[in-house]
Amino acid sequence: MARASGGGTLVGPWAPLAHPLFRYLWLASLGSNVGTWLQNVAAGWEMTNLSPSPLLVALVQVAVTAPGFALALVAGALADIMDRRAILIGAQIGGAIIAGVLALVTASGQLSAPVLLLLTFLLGVQSAMVVPAWTANIADIVPRGQLAPAVALGAVSFNLSRAIGPALGGAILTFADSSFAFALNGLSFVVMLAVLARWKRVRPEPKLAPEGFVSAMKSGLRFTREEPAFQSVLIRCAAFSIPASAVFSLAPVIARGSTFPGPYGYALLLTAIGVGAVAGAFYLPHFRARRSHDAVLAISGVLFALTLGVAALTREFAWLALAMPLAGAGWLGTLSSLQIAAQAIAPGWVRARSLAIYFMTLNGAVAVGGTLWGTVATHTSVQTAVAFAAAVMLIGIPLLARYRLGFTDEPEAVATGEEPAPVDDVPHDAGPVLVQIEYVVLPHAREQFIAEMQELGRLRRRDGAYTWECCFDIRDRQCAVEAFQIESWLEHLRTHERMGPPIHRVLERVRALCTEAPRARYLVSIHAGALDLLPQPKGLDA
Repeated sequence: MARASGGGTLVGPWAPLAHPLFRYLWLASLGSNVGTWLQNVAAGWEMTNLSPSPLLVALVQVAVTAPGFALALVAGALADIMDRRAILIGAQIGGAIIAGVLALVTASGQLSAPVLLLLTFLLGVQSAMVVPAWTANIADIVPRGQLAPAVALGAVSFNLSRAIGPALGGAILTFADSSFAFALNGLSFVVMLAVLARWKRVRPEPKLAPEGFVSAMKSGLRFTREEPAFQSVLIRCAAFSIPASAVFSLAPVIARGSTFPGPYGYALLLTAIGVGAVAGAFYLPHFRARRSHDAVLAISGVLFALTLGVAALTREFAWLALAMPLAGAGWLGTLSSLQIAAQAIAPGWVRARSLAIYFMTLNGAVAVGGTLWGTVATHTSVQTAVAFAAAVMLIGIPLLARYRLGFTDEPEAVATGEEPAPVDDVPHDAGPVLVQIEYVVLPHAREQFIAEMQELGRLRRRDGAYTWECCFDIRDRQCAVEAFQIESWLEHLRTHERMGPPIHRVLERVRALCTEAPRARYLVSIHAGALDLLPQPKGLDA
């Protein structure tokens, strides 16, 4: 169970379903995920009929995930500055059209390997546009204390569909044409569209003008670059996903080379992965109550390596079917822990962009891994490829231990009282803006002040400053000046909206090391044009 923030009570794993909106969206996503697995099973098996090449079979998985890498930041920026509901509705319409075209082409007998890869790629584009908007909405729908179980329920939906979808897909491929599976996937988009149409999302009224598209992407990248805790999430994600992708990208070839070499055997292996993930989802909250997220990552890596080892050692279908649930539990444990961390670390103003970068890393790693293992299998054997992947997974577990997942469940600050007083005759686009803040440091606190200012500088850069420096006066060694530049006056105003608990704590510690309150000056570049500035208002704070 998850512990609610600020309370002491335990939140049950099903608590988010008490919210009607979350419940309806969760059920709709379950149906959509089942349709996605029907698509994946049918596309992977259809490619084995069109071409025997392991590389082409692996490229089906690459076609699904590569758009999530290439378009993630674009999709995340749009999800932060546009109406997420409108993005989701448009994406469902696009997905229904693409799936319908794929079904018609297959039914008419015109499907070829390039066409299959192209339409699969377009469905990957549709998914890439959906994921940041969808995942960022979770934190808006449920209380922060229920974030962990809500993310886990999302993983349950995905993996329950992994258990249902492949089994249903295998039955369809056994008794019908793959075009039927593609058509059902198209229908799942229509069902999701109907639920989204009934959702009346109320967007909060922004105090400031929305960020521009390019500025939004730049600020998302800046946050990722300046937030070490989020970088640890990305490193752990990539290091796990590259070797893990061997199972998903080579599953059709593994199934065809097993002692049960039919489409239903392939579907049963995927179903076994889903069953393991669903079982892991029920046990994981109890395990997390006793162990850290880092322990979950280590054990999940071992489970996945065991699956890869079995696939390398035997072609016996029974052993493969017994090993695949371990991969499902390992996949769920790793990715749910990483996504919970990503959701908790990223503040609201950059959440969709941060999650997009997380999914970009995930999809990029899966695409790279799928291409890598497909190439190795083509030039050696499937067994050699999965054995190599197992070794990479095991070696990475101790090497990655230093990238710990550090985050808290503390709520974000909503009203700081530290916004600068309005200066009406400064245009919002005036800039760059130079902020200078003068501190008079206590004589005995110089070293501690320097350490705190280093952390403050990182947070300033994370929230919008593109240069930052702090200097001591050579004549008055107690006088220090912090100086940082921001793109525009509007961007400076935004930095005050972005100030959360971490920077407030640092500012409080810095002020405690000073003999008087810091004094701030705000200067606009001469390239911004001639400004008839008013006298500086009182209360203009850092």
